[in-house]
Amino acid sequence: MTSNNGPSAPRSTAATTITVVAAVVGGVVLFGAAVSSTLNAFGAFAPRVGIPFDEQLSLSRDIVDDLTDDLSGNGAAGGSAERRDGTSGTGPAEELRAPVSGITDLEIEAAASSFTLEFGDVDEAVLVVERSADRTGEWTMRNDDGELVVERAQGSRTAGCVFGCGERGGREDVTLTLPQSLGETGELNGDLRVVGGELKASGAFAQLDLEVGAGSLVFTGAATELDLGVQAGGAEVEVADVRTAKVEVEAGEAVVRLTGSAPKLVEVEATTGSADLRLPPVEYRVDARGELGEIDNRLASNEQAKHVVKVRSSLAEVTLR
Repeated sequence: MTSNNGPSAPRSTAATTITVVAAVVGGVVLFGAAVSSTLNAFGAFAPRVGIPFDEQLSLSRDIVDDLTDDLSGNGAAGGSAERRDGTSGTGPAEELRAPVSGITDLEIEAAASSFTLEFGDVDEAVLVVERSADRTGEWTMRNDDGELVVERAQGSRTAGCVFGCGERGGREDVTLTLPQSLGETGELNGDLRVVGGELKASGAFAQLDLEVGAGSLVFTGAATELDLGVQAGGAEVEVADVRTAKVEVEAGEAVVRLTGSAPKLVEVEATTGSADLRLPPVEYRVDARGELGEIDNRLASNEQAKHVVKVRSSLAEVTLR
């Protein structure tokens, strides 16, 4: 009688060999797929013959934006604005409209786009988005208790493409037009931020907060209080009739021109990078302290002056004139 309690028979040499070979082949296939995906992704950054370097750099930036947006996940668009879809010469376009009755504050976050804020002959807020055909994503505009909030919803700009997207970065142009009356009274508070891309804006504000996380910002107009922060990138700002101004530069470049009546107080704090301030031609009481940086004071100084300029610089170059 044969017993079933003894040790099981050893596997045949042929079976073992087949198992090992299958595992090795499977590993090679997976490794090859991973290498292929990686080369596709980084191949987009390889130098291209016959294309100027500045164009190659622009293409690489678009690819980085694509990867960042694709990995951030998809977000649902929301808000109370009326959406109207259409087409333009460059691809899909959309238009959003929202009433501005009771609006006292404006918040804009411009991300990965070319954004323009202007005031014109309209009776409500009009947001127009024009993008190339390979660009996806949504913008939202809503009235949040008297604050008009405009921002880009998170989501893919390249229809789910993560690796091997080549040069599908595309372009997105966004224009927000507000009623002319809002930009003339000087009673509207503005909080304008750019995170990648560029933001161009104008208008008269009461309190104006400008922030550059990355990219570029250009503003022309007026404000009672100005607060400018540059974390990376560059800002060119020309503002009239400012009472108090605060400029902070962590890295990058800030060029600020204050016109009209002279400000009572200007505070500058620069860690690295540079800050160039041009002020109305009056006498100032200047308190400037720098470490390892350079402060070039060309202002007319008077210890008894009622207009005060304070500068704190670490490794930055600050010019006052």
